Amino acid sequence: MAAGLFADGRIGCLAAGFNPRNIDFRPNVMIKLVVSVSDGVAASGFSFESDALDLRAALHKGDNVFLLKNPKPGTFKFHAGSHAGTFAVGSGTDEPGIDG
Repeated sequence: MAAGLFADGRIGCLAAGFNPRNIDFRPNVMIKLVVSVSDGVAASGFSFESDALDLRAALHKGDNVFLLKNPKPGTFKFHAGSHAGTFAVGSGTDEPGIDG
């Protein structure tokens, strides 16, 4: 992919929660989001979910890669088990897309 047309982000899924818990992306690009699950965190049925993006996917130990094709600007909640966080595209919470 050409430079400037995509953004990368990495979130660690640790026993204490996500790190970072909140992550920002610039708008109008494809996003590659990697959720890295540490040892002892993943259990049967553990999944990464975002209602606003209609995203539900099983998480496995190690790197789990998600590609988001040019999501609309806004702030999106995500969770896995009891862990929760947000990612913002563009200017953030006062844009459409907030998932409550």
